Amino acid sequence: MIHTPAPRDLILIQKLQGVVLPPEEALINAYSPLRAALLSSLNPFRPDSYQAITYVLSHQRQDQQLLGVAQIQENHRRATAQVVYLAPDRGWEDPAIWPRWLEGICEKAGERGMRRLLACLPAENARLSAFQQAGFRIYAHEDLFRLANSPSEPRAEGGTGFRPRRAEDAWGLARLYDAITPPVVQQAEGLSQAGRDEAICVPIASHGTRGYVLEIEQEILGYAETRCGSQGAWVRFLLHPQARGMAGTLVRGVLSRLPNQRVYCGLPDYQGGVRLALQSAGFQPFGRQALLVRYIAVFVRKSVAELAFALERGAEVIAPVARANESCPSPSTCDLPLAT
Repeated sequence: MIHTPAPRDLILIQKLQGVVLPPEEALINAYSPLRAALLSSLNPFRPDSYQAITYVLSHQRQDQQLLGVAQIQENHRRATAQVVYLAPDRGWEDPAIWPRWLEGICEKAGERGMRRLLACLPAENARLSAFQQAGFRIYAHEDLFRLANSPSEPRAEGGTGFRPRRAEDAWGLARLYDAITPPVVQQAEGLSQAGRDEAICVPIASHGTRGYVLEIEQEILGYAETRCGSQGAWVRFLLHPQARGMAGTLVRGVLSRLPNQRVYCGLPDYQGGVRLALQSAGFQPFGRQALLVRYIAVFVRKSVAELAFALERGAEVIAPVARANESCPSPSTCDLPLAT
């Protein structure tokens, strides 16, 4: 059973000890699941495209009731949500319950118009099997880095051609993103559905992101995206393979724009050209994570009367066709019958 929290559930949310899944939330912010639940309940219809949703999970097993809490972050423009917090009251030892709960969370997200649900977990983690049993699949891996230097040390300025992102950069950034990012990642992130006028490196695109471009001869060949929190900053990069020699300029440029605090970076495997520049700047690897996606089937209800009316008017009836960048990767998640 899954439901949105009632006032009496706030004690449970405060009591349970959970895990924050996105590393940027765990490292750069003091994440509070109770605060997130209160904010979403006080303002359930936020005017922007981001929405935090809390679910209380329950399962009756013989003479005991198992409880849990899950929180997801929604991006309505991308029709994409991400699991940000999970808290079971009895650990992860029961392999039959969490896949069922994750399935239920996917159904709830689908009811709210989400087309995909994302999650990120350490690459070697016992929770991976529960997600995979619930239909999630790994679409990419990325290494995690942190800046080893003291935050108080001065940072060198970036070179020429490095500047803040502007509105007119949208077309150039779209070309850069499409040239670098594998189709399976583009499909999982759902960026094409939202357009390129928002953050493009972060799968969900949270508040507080800033972008910087590396422009050479009026062509955008590199991009850095930052998100600053109360305890640090998170950085992601895009760099064209033809501009690998400019990786140092890109890294130094973004470091010069960050406040003096701890800096972390997530580097996907397909962005290997930035690795040496990160290490030269003082970044050290400290972990590796798997990025997962579960595609959610969206059912369309049409009555027989509506279909008959369309035929009487001579409308052509065709099978629904998914756009290439929105197609599902496997029959198990796509070949579902149209509900009537």
